Amino acid sequence: MRRMSAREHTVDGALGFWEIARAHPKRVAVVGPDGAETTYGALYERVNRLSRGLRAFGLRPGDVVAVLLPNGTDFLAVQLATAQLGLYLTAINWHLTADEIAYILTDSDARVFLASARFADAARAAATAAGLPPDRCFGVPEVA
Repeated sequence: MRRMSAREHTVDGALGFWEIARAHPKRVAVVGPDGAETTYGALYERVNRLSRGLRAFGLRPGDVVAVLLPNGTDFLAVQLATAQLGLYLTAINWHLTADEIAYILTDSDARVFLASARFADAARAAATAAGLPPDRCFGVPEVA
């Protein structure tokens, strides 16, 4: 198998999401399972909105954001937003039970919990069991 050069891992020499998004905002960044395309520019704006929302909660570098999301654009946007702010991202497997999720929320000292509406029942039960205040728990459509 041939190794790719660093140049081949870039878009016109730009390295990293933020550089590519600024240089090529109309270029497709993500194609979802349903075929929906998200451009670098749209993803960049979404990441910045999420970052501002997380910062509004007083989160500081080193704080933890827990997520219960399927793989996809939502997860990527949250991952990039947490990286942008220097936050830790704790990704929780959606196959876990509410008790297992609650344990992870507590053990990770999550300050904010983002979950897909698809997992709302388990997320609510876990957040309650972990003692996370309701104003620190969000369904992804509320933040995306």
